[in-house]
Amino acid sequence: MTPSGTPARRRTRRPVTRRPGTRRRLAPRPATADPGAIDEPTAVDIPHPYSRRVAVLAEVLDRPAELDAIRERLAALDWPVRDPDPDERPPHRPGRRHLIVEVRLRRAAWRAEKAAEESLNELASRHGLALWVRESRQLTHERGRWRRYRVVPRQPEGASALERRWNHLRALAGVSERRVWAPATMTRQEISDWLATHQLAGHRYAEATHRIVPAPPERADDVPEPLPLERVIVGAVALVAAAFCGYAMPGLSGAGYAVPALLVPAAALAIAFATRWEPLAVRLTMPVVLAAGVFALGWQASAALPSWSPSNAVLSLLVAVLALGLAPGIHHAFRGTWLSRNGPLVLTIALPSSGVLIALLGRLIQTSYLEQFGIPRGEVRTQSELWEYFAAGKPLGLALGLCLLILGVVGWIRHFFSAPAFLAVPVTVTLCVVYALTAVVLAAEGAGAAAEQAKADFRAGRTPASYFGLHPSIMCVRPTGEGPVAVENGPVPTDRPVLSFGASGTWIWLWDAQRDGDATTWRTFAARREDIQLTAPTTPDCAR
Repeated sequence: MTPSGTPARRRTRRPVTRRPGTRRRLAPRPATADPGAIDEPTAVDIPHPYSRRVAVLAEVLDRPAELDAIRERLAALDWPVRDPDPDERPPHRPGRRHLIVEVRLRRAAWRAEKAAEESLNELASRHGLALWVRESRQLTHERGRWRRYRVVPRQPEGASALERRWNHLRALAGVSERRVWAPATMTRQEISDWLATHQLAGHRYAEATHRIVPAPPERADDVPEPLPLERVIVGAVALVAAAFCGYAMPGLSGAGYAVPALLVPAAALAIAFATRWEPLAVRLTMPVVLAAGVFALGWQASAALPSWSPSNAVLSLLVAVLALGLAPGIHHAFRGTWLSRNGPLVLTIALPSSGVLIALLGRLIQTSYLEQFGIPRGEVRTQSELWEYFAAGKPLGLALGLCLLILGVVGWIRHFFSAPAFLAVPVTVTLCVVYALTAVVLAAEGAGAAAEQAKADFRAGRTPASYFGLHPSIMCVRPTGEGPVAVENGPVPTDRPVLSFGASGTWIWLWDAQRDGDATTWRTFAARREDIQLTAPTTPDCAR
């Protein structure tokens, strides 16, 4: 009873039916007419995605209990089961029965039959099913060649030149009244007759008022064959050769100009051979335009990137090709995993924490640089805190590239082979962690190498280059008073320049390259800022 004395409404659950072999997700129940009804989530059936279907002939024990257990487990995986057709039924064995199981996988077509057999055998072994695989065949269907056409209105009679031009531009832009897919061998008359037999959503085709674009072939013999792969490769190689000829132009002289003079026309001829442009004028003109265009782009690239050598350009091209090859592998690595299903949640948690970790890594690299001079990182102030993120950019980029390389390889392995998850996941995570730590170590070593270069520049009298917000400068030290100077690791050298990185507190840390001692001598000293004055040197001995 409620406090008002009315009987309480009982909360009841509606039975939820679910097709076997589907995942359950909760969705809000549709609104009901009863205002007092309690809305409860209902189950939405989401079938398992797949890209390959393999028909497997399996032999099972002819017992009702075994058949029920097998059908139950296969239905949970969304794998249909049926009895063989009369022409599919093999010779009968006493006490045995044959079933055809359609195993659905998401992987490459290569070795799909073997993967289906292994999956079914593993299922039978794990659940103790009396099932044995006898034969398998991948279910494929020849889709043939199809072309897409658009139905557009014909030019009306008496239309002005402006209206005709406008209608023509609309047709070129893809504005159409109807779209139709037809086999590539269908002629224009066959497509017109097929469209005229019915209407779609109130649209009726009439040959007198409509036309089909692009124009279908008039005869079945006029259908062009698909471009062979070898011609595509020839055209791509020709374009790349023309681009490299343009890139190498600034470095050529004398007889070297004969190389692009021969290769660029040869590239144009190769493109003309690889393509089937019609009419003949277009087929002769377009290859020349393409070859000259990529030649000019290569020449401009050499002017924009003068420090790049042809070997660097080839390396960049190989890296780009490798990235294009690894991108599908990365997709296969995450496909159907927990990360792919919970990506937004992972990013929401990882992005804020990653910002802190990136700043810490950048600060670690700056610390590694200053440690080579014996200067504490907290005593030096950078121009901006963003330099910490920039310092971490190179090692993080290297670590990310190595991890993506591993993920791409693992993804392709997963696509072509049936690698067990309990083995693939630990190996992948371990390799990614090792590569990430290796990138961090290399970054620290790079900071040490930059510090050694800065020391060499200082000894040679040159101002060292800046390093991610740390700006070393050559200074002369002059005491501001007559008495002794408060100094750590003194004395204060006044007859030679020292290296300064600035200060963030009361004390300023300086590095003296000419201090007597061996390689283990601490050449860094610190003094109070109010006790000394730093000035730019005018003479090598800091004399006034």
